[in-house]
Amino acid sequence: MTTQFRDATPQDSADIARVCCLAGGGAFEFLYNDLQRDHSAETILAALSALQSTPYSYRRFIVAESDGEFAGAANAISLPNLIATEKNVLPALRNNLGLGRTSVVRAVVRRIRLGLRIRGRQLDSDTIILANIAVFPKHTGKGIGASLVQHVLDEASTGGYPSVSLVVWDSNMRARTLYKRMGFALVDTAPFKPLPSMPYQARCLMVAQLANN
Repeated sequence: MTTQFRDATPQDSADIARVCCLAGGGAFEFLYNDLQRDHSAETILAALSALQSTPYSYRRFIVAESDGEFAGAANAISLPNLIATEKNVLPALRNNLGLGRTSVVRAVVRRIRLGLRIRGRQLDSDTIILANIAVFPKHTGKGIGASLVQHVLDEASTGGYPSVSLVVWDSNMRARTLYKRMGFALVDTAPFKPLPSMPYQARCLMVAQLANN
């Protein structure tokens, strides 16, 4: 098996959306399903990924290919860039996907309800946020997820960033174990009010400090 990494392109948007929805623990479905007829969470995420101005943009994804086939992807973005592009999501829903005012208001309410940000812990102001990492089921067990994480760590270190940070559900012990093995430490937790589609109790902030600092 040969695994290679490359920058994502607009043509990867559908695969990015599909794999992120598979690995998102129901978050994307909660945010975007049923906002508008004929638009699923996957199609909305694909549209947001095809744009350059959103945090889900293909420009912020690294793709892992296994023997030439799209196997997984990681979304890594600096904290200032995340803050700057997050405000573009709702206008993109309205202007690029044609969602009406009612649908956009529902999207705002859902984003507030999901409340994925962890408060009370000051991150490095220019940390890299590993916002999404996902591998298609047929490619799991090959070390591709770990390779994607290492690739993000290496790129962040080369770029002079002080750390890489991520949020993971508390019950996702498989992912938490992987991250710990790769140098991430648990630095904060925040409670989460469970939803029918997301029966989680808390989310965890994990940070890897990079050796070049």
